[in-house]
Amino acid sequence: MNTKEIHEKAFGVYLRYYESTKQTFYLRKNKTKELINGYWFQGKKENNYVATSPFKPADNDNKTQRICFVIKNDKSCCLEFSYRAFTTEEEKYQDFYKSVLEYFDISFGSLKNRHIKKINYSSTHQNWETELQKFLHTDVKKIIEIAKEHNVPDEYLFFSDQEFETRRSAINKIQIVLKQMDLYDARSGGFKINANVHWHFKILGREGEKSYPTKAITKNIASEIDLANEYSTRQAESNLKSIFGKYVGFIDINDKGYTMTASKQPLNQILYGPPGTGKTYSTVEKALKILAPDDYELQKESITSIGKLKEKFTHQVEFVTFHQSFSYEDFVEGLKAKTENGKISYEIENGVFKEICNNASSKAEITNVGIDLKTDITIWKMSLGSKGDTAKQYFSEAEESDSLVLGWGELVDFTDCKNREEINDKLGNNIKASQVNYFKNEMKIGDIVIISDGNYKFKAIAEITGEYYFDEASELPQKRKIKWLQKFSNSRPVLEISSKNFTQTTINKPKHIDRGKLQAYLTDTQSIDNNKPYILIIDEINRGNISRIFGELITLIEPSKRTEEEEEISVKLPYSKDDFSVPKNLYIIGTMNTADRSLALMDTALRRRFDFIEMMPDVGLITNDCGGVNLQEMLETINQRIEVLYDREHTIGHSFLMGIDNLEQLRNAFKNKILPLLEEYFYDDFEKINLVLGNDSFYKKETKQVGEISKDIYQKQDISELNAEYFIQIYSQKADTE
Repeated sequence: MNTKEIHEKAFGVYLRYYESTKQTFYLRKNKTKELINGYWFQGKKENNYVATSPFKPADNDNKTQRICFVIKNDKSCCLEFSYRAFTTEEEKYQDFYKSVLEYFDISFGSLKNRHIKKINYSSTHQNWETELQKFLHTDVKKIIEIAKEHNVPDEYLFFSDQEFETRRSAINKIQIVLKQMDLYDARSGGFKINANVHWHFKILGREGEKSYPTKAITKNIASEIDLANEYSTRQAESNLKSIFGKYVGFIDINDKGYTMTASKQPLNQILYGPPGTGKTYSTVEKALKILAPDDYELQKESITSIGKLKEKFTHQVEFVTFHQSFSYEDFVEGLKAKTENGKISYEIENGVFKEICNNASSKAEITNVGIDLKTDITIWKMSLGSKGDTAKQYFSEAEESDSLVLGWGELVDFTDCKNREEINDKLGNNIKASQVNYFKNEMKIGDIVIISDGNYKFKAIAEITGEYYFDEASELPQKRKIKWLQKFSNSRPVLEISSKNFTQTTINKPKHIDRGKLQAYLTDTQSIDNNKPYILIIDEINRGNISRIFGELITLIEPSKRTEEEEEISVKLPYSKDDFSVPKNLYIIGTMNTADRSLALMDTALRRRFDFIEMMPDVGLITNDCGGVNLQEMLETINQRIEVLYDREHTIGHSFLMGIDNLEQLRNAFKNKILPLLEEYFYDDFEKINLVLGNDSFYKKETKQVGEISKDIYQKQDISELNAEYFIQIYSQKADTE
């Protein structure tokens, strides 16, 4: 294991520790080159060690840790204690340091010494990860107790939440860049990036020379590639290659309007950002680039919503919204209660994830058939057994005997029954008799039979090739010979060949079959493998309990663990006992509202398996003014103030102000969207809200006095009475309020 891999693994251990205890830990800051290379803690490739710590450094100048868990490249590890009194104030904590050494049975030498305790594994099953977890969850707890005994304040030991979040966010962005760079390797596939380029007009004070890019702000990578100190594109390319390990193609500096396209999409991606930044809307664009890469420009004009996307790409797109009560049973599979004839039974029902995985992995066994359904061939629908084990038994019997198998009729031989009346004589006049009559007398050689899988799917298509026969040697004796035309490894949706789903009866003539669509399954040009892309869009993915929803399947969505990949993994599902794996042609696109939950607090298992694409407010998309109000400047000013008073994850999205043409629409946007968000963000702290808005036009402060008691109360103003000047004041008073 190399140094970089140790950094990444240790980072995961510390994040899980943080999520369970809310205790911050040390992360590197400001050393851009080290961070870009994935060195999150102390220690680089040439050092052959990684020094981690749940505590902050001794001071801001000397980064020596007080208490450090060190991991070597040879997988050995040790605890290192280094304490030096840098100020008179800190000298009073010497006894705390000595008590910690005493707890670890380390004899004290001098404050100038580094005290080291080697960790010897007592079991063959132990490793440095196990020891690090024990240190964090056991020893650190004791160290905190010792600190309290010696009155050591928390701020002396730990980073503040704000400082930790700043460092964590910086690392997260770099992780995203490193992941995304893999998609844009010009050497291997010519993948390029959309980019806006800022320009130098002078170089080293010389006039007349070519300008070079100072910064490429990418749309496909959620960070900036800063080239401010570069003086030639060749030098810039060389430096980027050494930093990222990838060659990045640059725009011709003389062609400012040049647009490049990215042709490869990640299998798992999450669009994250504040409310109103167009995340859900952008999932349509992302999906179209996957579903119709060659026809994208044409399709995007007409397909502007998820509903239209699903209508165009039937059964290739599914949409679901996560929420707190959403469960594994909803997402994968579960038992659902059914009531029939006053009795309750339980059936296994597939969730949206299993359904789309089945659709994406479905393969057809093809026979060169050449049947023309435009003739008077009768099309039948038939169920082989009921759900569960009987359906499997009946279909298995049908496959082995190349015959349709009817469950009705029991052990009665109907060979000599030429009509319904003669069948009635043997069975009685009931539904069984009608089904047997269909099977025995009305189905003809040459007819097509669609084998259903419940009312919503079909699993096979067959042609009847023989008359009814009674198979005395079989437990299921009612049979007719067939030729299999199609058998699907995973059942297909009925709506692919019909305008309505099937009905419950065992045998019937479905009225809504689209013969043209069914014909497509009966030609010798149908592909055996299903290579079409399928997309699952998960809105508000961070609002669900990821461990509860995905369960054991979270590992299976990794690209390397998918079907037909080198590290393919399958699991046995708990209810159906089916072997299940995730197909390699399934794309998962999620959205995440950062106002609900910080990215740093996101489930670690999810964060490691998805590419994260940041979507922040873009005032450039607001193209119109409204009654003299500069909407761009107004939104930009509001968001700048929010970043100072709160953070950038709680800014206001541009979509709230797009398409606004008059003052009434602007008032409604504030009343119904912007002001409620601000009240939620600041927990009704109207003083801060007024600071964001630059004045008290929206929330007037009144002081109420009762005797000697007084209280400031903010009254929300009637927005319908506010004219354009009140909105202009939001940004016109910017210089006075900031």
